[in-house]
Amino acid sequence: HTHTQPAAALTTTPHLSPPPRLRVPHLTRTHPPTASSRLMSAYQPKSVQEAWDNHFSAFGGKDMDKILKDYDENSVITVFNYTTENKEVFKGVEGAKKLFTGLWKAIPDYKTLKAPVCDVDEKARMVFLCWECKGCGHEAVTDTFIFTEDFKILRQNIMAVTTKSCCPPNRSSLMPPNDYTPVGKEAKIGDLDCYIVGEAKNGAVVVLHDVFGWKSGRHKGVCDELASKGYYVIMPDLYRGGKAEFKDLGTPRLVEFLKSWATEKWQPDMDKVYAHLVEKKIPASKTGMVGFCWGTWAIWNESSRCGEKFSAASCFHPSIPIEQLFGRSIEALAEKVKNPLLMAPCKGDHASLQKDGASHEVFKKKSLEVDYIPFPNMEHGFVSQGDLSKKEIYDSVTTAMDETFKLFEKYLK
Repeated sequence: HTHTQPAAALTTTPHLSPPPRLRVPHLTRTHPPTASSRLMSAYQPKSVQEAWDNHFSAFGGKDMDKILKDYDENSVITVFNYTTENKEVFKGVEGAKKLFTGLWKAIPDYKTLKAPVCDVDEKARMVFLCWECKGCGHEAVTDTFIFTEDFKILRQNIMAVTTKSCCPPNRSSLMPPNDYTPVGKEAKIGDLDCYIVGEAKNGAVVVLHDVFGWKSGRHKGVCDELASKGYYVIMPDLYRGGKAEFKDLGTPRLVEFLKSWATEKWQPDMDKVYAHLVEKKIPASKTGMVGFCWGTWAIWNESSRCGEKFSAASCFHPSIPIEQLFGRSIEALAEKVKNPLLMAPCKGDHASLQKDGASHEVFKKKSLEVDYIPFPNMEHGFVSQGDLSKKEIYDSVTTAMDETFKLFEKYLK
């Protein structure tokens, strides 16, 4: 028997990917039933449709406890993002919880949710769902559920096409304002606003901001840290006062913003920065770059255009897929990169940018010196925007900066 869920219903009680159920502890006289175990024992679906109704309702209400009832420790959820070419596997109840935590963060509302196909097959114990939520960056998704004899989700396979962007769906939230007082100063190079700090004892570093602009997050703090190691640091405002809004992540609005900043629009400002360094008598051989997110894409393009202007660059949470928005490929740009790099990809960053990914293979073939320090547990944006009060983020940022200093010690001569 095949049951089709009306697509219209999804606009009020939607669904996406599923999480697991809480494991019921073995009950003994010394371990009486808990409230959660009593709740679990009360949930005993008698059909795929009944289990699906629970899942569907829980997803629509973003009810974690309710949705986890459909999973057990044997549940396996496999997610492939066709846009980023990343595959993730989530196992058991905790894995499902992790999946839905990230998913609901990436899809804050269901205003644009549609589900043209939702088939429930009792005989095969399977549900096949096709859905989209374009307003939150999910262009097209297929979701296949296979249930056990007691109607728990045994396997869930998801294939998602997300909106091409600079940031994956799991990006770090913007760091809230704090009481940090920058060491440097805001100045102008001609009519270009810049943040400048430090003396050129060991050379110069050009810092290229992320998509949220030069005044967001810890950008100035990173500049100050670089300056403390003997570098003259300059961070130009390549967006000329503009910036992306966090609420636009994964939406067509962000895509339009990124496309409005084609290379020919900001590269003349980079030429002003290079001319300024020449005036300061700082040679290209002693100049490095640090980029975050959008800034890494700018670095790759600058290396392709005028790699002789600097010696090496550090690229944190790289957003090279921006190249695809202009009809070009990541690997084609990698072929043109001339400078040694430190690549620091995160969880969710495009597969081509990961260690041994397609662009890494390009670098290997051309014998370009590119080192990788993957951060598989860190969200995109953690270096410039992550919460340093969390030890894992603090330690990862420390590692990232330490490796950057090693890079510059090696190449800036």
